[in-house]
Amino acid sequence: MTAAESHLMRRTPRHGTGAGGVVVYTLEDIGSAAGEDPKATIEVHRAGDVATVVGGGVPEHHRGRGYGPRLARQVTTAVRAEGCRIARIPDPGTDQGRRMLVGLGYTQLPGGGTWEITL
Repeated sequence: MTAAESHLMRRTPRHGTGAGGVVVYTLEDIGSAAGEDPKATIEVHRAGDVATVVGGGVPEHHRGRGYGPRLARQVTTAVRAEGCRIARIPDPGTDQGRRMLVGLGYTQLPGGGTWEITL
């Protein structure tokens, strides 16, 4: 099994949205119990056909291994498949984070505080 195959994306809740319209996506080891030592987390608020990232990150001890970009790609694909037509994310505050968003196809909106992609 390769490193890419040893992780899965979990969605909580599995269907619909949680409290306040939020869905939590985590990248976890396949063999671990749900929620045990997530490699990365992205929290998304769903409103109609717009998905807005409202939280998340990569724990310090998992940084530098590509977990954040991997989960971001998977979440972008998932929200598109779930019917979202626009995804937004606050500016990550780092050049590395901005390069990741550009690589995923996001563009920075005027004012610089938010990035967006049409799905």
